[in-house]
Amino acid sequence: GLGFVISMIDDRLTVRKVLRNTPAFRAGIRKGDVITQIDNDSTVSMELQEAVDRMRGKPGTKVSIYVVRKTQETKKLDLVRALITYETVTSKLLDQGVGYVRLSGFSGTTHREMLGAIKAMKAQNGGSLKGLVLDLRGNPGGLLEQAIQVSDAFLEEGTIVTTVGVNGTLREPKLARNDGGEREFPLAVLISSDSASASEIVAGALKNLNRAVIVGRTSFGKGSVQVLYDFKDKDSGEESALKLTIAQYLTPGDLSIQEVGITPDIELVPARILKERIDLFAPPKTFREADYDKHFFNSFARDEEQAKAARERAVQKPFETLRFLKEETAKERKTREAIEAGQAPEEDDSDDPSDEDGVTLDYQIEFCRDLVAQAATSTNRQEQLRQAKPFVEQRRAMEQEKVRKTLEGMGVNWSKSPQLAQGQPQGSTDKVRMTAELRAPRTQAGDTMELALTAHNTGSAPIYRLRAYTKSDNNILDRREFVFGQLGPKEKRTWTVPVKIPRYVPSRRDDITVKWEDDQGSSLDDLHAESDIAELPRPAFAWSWQLVNKDSGGDGLLHKGEQVEMVIDVKNIGVGKAFDAFAGLKNLSEDKINVKKGRMKLGPIPPGETRTATFVLEVKKGFEDAPVPLRLDIGDKDTYEIEHEKVLLPIGAPTQIAPSVAAIRVVSEAGILSNPNEKANKIASAKKGAVLAAKGKLGSFYRVEWGKGRTGFVAATLVKEAPGAHASFAKVSGVQPHEPPTIRVANLDTSHGGIEVDSDRFTLNGQAADPNGMRDLQIFVQHENDYRKVFFKTARKPGDMSGGASALDFSAELPLKPGNSTIFLIAREDDDLQAQRTIVIHRKQPAVAQAGKTGRADAPR
Repeated sequence: GLGFVISMIDDRLTVRKVLRNTPAFRAGIRKGDVITQIDNDSTVSMELQEAVDRMRGKPGTKVSIYVVRKTQETKKLDLVRALITYETVTSKLLDQGVGYVRLSGFSGTTHREMLGAIKAMKAQNGGSLKGLVLDLRGNPGGLLEQAIQVSDAFLEEGTIVTTVGVNGTLREPKLARNDGGEREFPLAVLISSDSASASEIVAGALKNLNRAVIVGRTSFGKGSVQVLYDFKDKDSGEESALKLTIAQYLTPGDLSIQEVGITPDIELVPARILKERIDLFAPPKTFREADYDKHFFNSFARDEEQAKAARERAVQKPFETLRFLKEETAKERKTREAIEAGQAPEEDDSDDPSDEDGVTLDYQIEFCRDLVAQAATSTNRQEQLRQAKPFVEQRRAMEQEKVRKTLEGMGVNWSKSPQLAQGQPQGSTDKVRMTAELRAPRTQAGDTMELALTAHNTGSAPIYRLRAYTKSDNNILDRREFVFGQLGPKEKRTWTVPVKIPRYVPSRRDDITVKWEDDQGSSLDDLHAESDIAELPRPAFAWSWQLVNKDSGGDGLLHKGEQVEMVIDVKNIGVGKAFDAFAGLKNLSEDKINVKKGRMKLGPIPPGETRTATFVLEVKKGFEDAPVPLRLDIGDKDTYEIEHEKVLLPIGAPTQIAPSVAAIRVVSEAGILSNPNEKANKIASAKKGAVLAAKGKLGSFYRVEWGKGRTGFVAATLVKEAPGAHASFAKVSGVQPHEPPTIRVANLDTSHGGIEVDSDRFTLNGQAADPNGMRDLQIFVQHENDYRKVFFKTARKPGDMSGGASALDFSAELPLKPGNSTIFLIAREDDDLQAQRTIVIHRKQPAVAQAGKTGRADAPR
């Protein structure tokens, strides 16, 4: 390879990191540089993995890349590929003589590099370390043998890991060899919910063999072993692979980490208090192995019941949990706001706080540094935990004081109850009485829902440090926190949380449960409520396209060796506005053309309006005379309405356009085509009597100007010469014949909010239509991780591969479970051009449905 890390930022192939002592480093490539071309191929519309594959190759081979740096001109760099060893070890000597080592993965040299880093830090600190922080956060794993060697470096004896076959009969234990030389200092290991596989083996071994205290968050929980088999078809040459799970890992004590992960001894949970968002008390939410659909059960149990028993044996609780206030960086705020608005966060390293050693000194690292330097100074984990207790209590008190000051700055009385403030046992909570109400007004997608929670102390005693949080299957509404503080007898207070509803959200109703807590440990009943979101009217797109080749006379065809423009006219034919529309090309013919400009921002498009995108293509000199395939993508980023179409660009030999009269008159309504072929794309329509400026004649077609700067071809049989007539665009209009199917639902109206039913079945009726001919209609139902097809209907007759009927009626019975079921209706014209509609139906919980049952059980509301 070349020695840098790349990603797509704003649709540009951007360098994220340059590795030292690599071809890229020696060539002067810097972080932030944009790669515009690889050898002869533009990177516009190139997939990230494809770009990576093109720059990789055998050591010693050459590759040319074109790099642009901000305001500078594009520079060509000829590089020689080399064997790249990715550095997985980062180290730094911290204050107080504590070493820090971060392992980002486990490669073939990780163990050796780690020992070298520890040796260097010892030398820098006078020959020894006061402690070591081993950071495994975000480490996805890697080579098992390296994980064993890393663990062995700190251990004296014991089983590091045992590999067990699926049926439990084959066991292969890996033992510590008593030659690890790094046992004289206290050790703290940092893990996160992204620490997986081999990193969990290291953390589990050091924890269960009592060598290190584990700090952070519960790890990912991947305890399975896979092997990869590569295959190549001898006839077609196509390659494929099979990944087969053959065994599981067991940490010391024969504990399976599958689904469960490694529980930290000291759990550190970041918290934030902002005017618009508080994350302080609600149980933290992470995405781990157990959240994947069809994941393996713990201990490879055969069913959920066995898995539950295995999990209960393996799950542990942290000895200590500490929430710490974390200041939000500009990048984190930008990312949060993008996610809350339903947009993908941009990849941006502009405020990367890493120092020259590549180390970001965050709260977790500083906590571990102080822990091993000042408190947990033993090399035995059990003793470390005993020593750490006063230290953790001190840090907890510091963080709680930060919380108190911050909340009181927001007008919240965050005083402790008198008994707790004086260190006395909490008295009876019998006198605590409270009523509450949650107002969640119907909100349209794109607007802000004002969640207003009112608490009323109806008892005779004050409530101290009262707070609440929501639980909901809708992630947008889940874990929203409300803080009331001290609430005196008969006092009522309301806390409002603004929730921005992304524009893409379909109409839906959601159950919301409010959980209450206070400092007295009072038994406060949950509050149940329901939200209602109304979807935005949706945009839909129709389009036409043509090739403009000015160098070869403008015949609308591709010619070898020339540069052409591809002009796309996009019309919003939907009932709703497109807020951030775009058009893009995916190159499916890199041996034939280069896409020099392949993505364009169209901006807002109100219903009925049209925007134009112009792409630039470079035709290579040597390719077969066959149509050139591209994929056209048109969509709106805000509403997630996106269409795809595979287009075939026509090619031909250059032809001289003959002179003609200056004007022609349309004698019968005529279609204006993209090239002189009766099967070409229709791009405009001219009414009878329209006078068009003629720009020459090619065979039996006139080349005409149908709009400002826009030309096309009209059949000579539909016009007559009109010398001296004044050309006008008055009777000419652009057309967009390419459009996806439409889906109409007859018995549901989602325009005013979510749909709610009482029964476990609902019959959905409607029609899918396409003037170009339908292929089929499919309907899927998803409830949590249960995703199934419930309806299929084809518009084609057996053996007929042409377009089918222009309309398909449907009546589908949908199975519904309590809560929300998401219905996906997919109407296809072909493999690429399709329409999708998403409907969310909320089925009441059985007890609620029975209590309020009136009229028909399946009548939607």
